[in-house]
Amino acid sequence: FRAMALMIIVFCLLKPFITIPQTNPEDSYLLVLVDASKSMQLADCAENKSRIEVVRDLLFNPQGGLIHQLKKKFKTRLFAFSSDSKRISITDALNADGDYTDIPTSLGEALEDVKGVPLSGAVLISDGADKSGEDIAKIGYRLRARKVPVHAVGVGSTEGVNDLELVRVDAP
Repeated sequence: FRAMALMIIVFCLLKPFITIPQTNPEDSYLLVLVDASKSMQLADCAENKSRIEVVRDLLFNPQGGLIHQLKKKFKTRLFAFSSDSKRISITDALNADGDYTDIPTSLGEALEDVKGVPLSGAVLISDGADKSGEDIAKIGYRLRARKVPVHAVGVGSTEGVNDLELVRVDAP
């Protein structure tokens, strides 16, 4: 009993404390990554709009676009990505002309761009048609190590689009 009491007194004399890291949203950044691959040109959304048109309306609509609302709370970094990512501004045209979607590489490049900067999270807007063949878990581990949550926003039909294949051509 005395040994236990002595240990508690010694422990209290060491003045232990717990550090809980907190990120203040006003002082941190939010990554917003938008898929700009050609698959975003498909018009399979409401009102026969293309996926990229829906994203433009969602983010940049002057009457309450999401990017304007996010800027009130966070410092934002906007990226367009396909096979790689590039930083864009709100005034840049968002076109879906990239070759293919490579989510792991694009997330990794965006993380490198904000190296050393406090991050609150990342918002990934895509149709999810990733053609990279890479294991996305690797970038997931890097994000987890930095304690960066990723919020994925899916765009487009959940049923997908059938591909066409030309089997044979007969010429007269």
